[in-house]
Amino acid sequence: GEDPVKGINRTLQAFGEINRKYPNVKLILIPGFPEKIYDSVISTGNLFFEDARDFYLLGDVLVNSSYYEGFPVTIPEAMAAGLPIIAPKVGGITEIVKDGMNGILVDKDCQGLVGAMERIYTGNQFRMKLMRNSMETSKEYTWSKIAAKTAKVYREILKTGNKPK
Repeated sequence: GEDPVKGINRTLQAFGEINRKYPNVKLILIPGFPEKIYDSVISTGNLFFEDARDFYLLGDVLVNSSYYEGFPVTIPEAMAAGLPIIAPKVGGITEIVKDGMNGILVDKDCQGLVGAMERIYTGNQFRMKLMRNSMETSKEYTWSKIAAKTAKVYREILKTGNKPK
């Protein structure tokens, strides 16, 4: 069934519409379902963190269709592989995905996903721009930079007792 948070069924429904129009398109689900869904859907099953990166290199776009999300580590990982991002306007996603720059932010509906998938699939120049910007954005989200930013926040809290603005 549908994970009430991750929105997998919405992704499958949107992909189904795209696949009818563009039969050569494939969808890789990470982590996937144990059972086969469609011929054009490749399901990885559960993967270790390191193995997921290999699949990013095969892809053209990362689709995140969560209804709710904190700060998904999959997004900067996919960006480091040069993938543009399609994701909903929720939670920490909006901090890293900039609409029209390194990805497309969509409403939480199927048609928004369909439109974004088609725009990236058919728009080579646009896709290339998103890919370049994704790689650039990912450089801000290395573990060492995240650790440095976190340490700065902690130092500020310890010094002033307040979260930095």
